[in-house]
Amino acid sequence: MITLQIKRKYFDAIAKGTKKIEWRAPSKYNKRLLLKKNEEGLYCKNEIDKEIQLINGRSNNSPRMIIQVSRIEPLKFIRDIDEPENFFKAPIGATSIGIFIEKVLSVENYSLE
Repeated sequence: MITLQIKRKYFDAIAKGTKKIEWRAPSKYNKRLLLKKNEEGLYCKNEIDKEIQLINGRSNNSPRMIIQVSRIEPLKFIRDIDEPENFFKAPIGATSIGIFIEKVLSVENYSLE
């Protein structure tokens, strides 16, 4: 299972069900971790890893959740993007990795305030 660190405001929004896409920068690390390679060796959509653990903090009792995802895919934007509900903005031509959240499966060490 993939494990990702996440800031508290994003963790809260996912736990509340308002954030449906977690966006990640297309760094070399994130590409290797989140995407799969096709026959030509290019990074492409990942429909294999269906569960991801999100952790807010670094201690053993940090808030954490397991989410079910429909897909993880690299995207290049053909228009300016502004999604306040997902805390995301991108100009035309930018690239990002989208983690599309289906539902929250479990949450530990966390209470919605």
